[in-house]
Amino acid sequence: MTKANNGTESEDQKVTISEPTDFPQSRPARRKSLRNHRTKTKKSSRVNSFDVRGDFNLSKDIQGDDNSFHEALLNESAADDFSVTRSRKLNQSITVAPALSRASRVNVSAYISNLISWEGSPVLSRGCRLKHLNMTSMVFVKVHKSASSTIANILARYALRYGLHVALPKKVPKTKRFNYFDEAITRDSVFPPLANGSHYNVMFNHMIFNRSNIQRLMTNNTFYFAIIRRPEERFVSSFYYYGLDRILQRKFNISDQREALSFFLRTYHQFNATKPELHNSFASNTGLAPEKQRDPRNIRNHAISLRRDLDLVLVAENFEESLVLLKRRACLRMKDILYMKNNARKNKTEFVMSSKDRLLFKKYQMADVLLYDHFYRIFWDNVLAEGIEFFLELRRFREIQAIMSEFCFRNTSGLRLAYVDASMWNERFVISRRDCFLLQQSEMSMQIYLLSRATKWLALSEKDGV
Repeated sequence: MTKANNGTESEDQKVTISEPTDFPQSRPARRKSLRNHRTKTKKSSRVNSFDVRGDFNLSKDIQGDDNSFHEALLNESAADDFSVTRSRKLNQSITVAPALSRASRVNVSAYISNLISWEGSPVLSRGCRLKHLNMTSMVFVKVHKSASSTIANILARYALRYGLHVALPKKVPKTKRFNYFDEAITRDSVFPPLANGSHYNVMFNHMIFNRSNIQRLMTNNTFYFAIIRRPEERFVSSFYYYGLDRILQRKFNISDQREALSFFLRTYHQFNATKPELHNSFASNTGLAPEKQRDPRNIRNHAISLRRDLDLVLVAENFEESLVLLKRRACLRMKDILYMKNNARKNKTEFVMSSKDRLLFKKYQMADVLLYDHFYRIFWDNVLAEGIEFFLELRRFREIQAIMSEFCFRNTSGLRLAYVDASMWNERFVISRRDCFLLQQSEMSMQIYLLSRATKWLALSEKDGV
């Protein structure tokens, strides 16, 4: 069992996976065995289309039994061979490393060593090999206090590394909400302006997601994804990050920080508490209007729409698993997903909701509670469908993260480059001091730099008559 390293504070998650008890000794035989195992895993964990005939019991959902919501969205037909019972077990017991006998552990250890000392090229599907000739365009739907700033930094560095066009809000730097798009995103509201027929490659600033509007600006191969965080943790983080505890303490003479949060949950209907920074942030940022967020049918329809419009939903509690899955689905390179935590709340107040607070919270944030439960299960079905190699790649990613951290933060010898050896999952590459500098940039600093870079590019284009 391994602790999940995430972009946010979270409880440990455990995922149970099946695994071959032994690995053949020859490399071709090992590959064949893993391919067969991965095919079986994919067949047994395929996620199916929705059954829109399902209905919900509102009182049951609020009391905390959200299984009906998730199951109503999944087609349980025998033809597609999806097991809802398996999904229930998955939600109850998740283990990142499978239980193995001592002999099996030795074999797995030898297998991992062979892969990490890999001397060939990374194993890529044919689709990824083709995409590497024409870089994947990316649209990320930011969700407040859900490790979104860390993802934004990853995408900004991705755009800089490959010289891609970033779609930025057409606003004056350092003004209020200059990193937010207007609700209706049009070509006129995006900077820098591009010539007719040209398209943007990367978009990651705050927005209300509407794919039909956005896809007019993006290239055809765009990968759309979002991130979701456990609603209770996200709400507590937002509550203290935006200083609502201090406001309530002053206004209502509340002495304790923790009591301020309980007071808010008891009296939230008295406040204008429907802004997406605080209330149903995932539902709001992905386009569900506030007036529709208390009706389970509307939430169900929104989930169906998101399954169609988003290629992937990451889970903040399993941040590194999310990045490896993103790398595989969007055909990225290992260096593309290196990260440092960005815009994390400091001096965190430890707070555990009482059972009464939890019930009030589920009423207040019902949309996000139901959507989180649904997409969390889908995320782990997607991870398990990748097979055992996913967890070996995750281990390799964590090793490279450690190399990066050692070089960027504890480099006492003054080295200017850190070399990362090739493996089954990555090419040989270097980490430079400039990489460390960009990894540590705050969201606002990177936004200002990208605006400045776009302004200079536009001036040169106009000078050259392009």
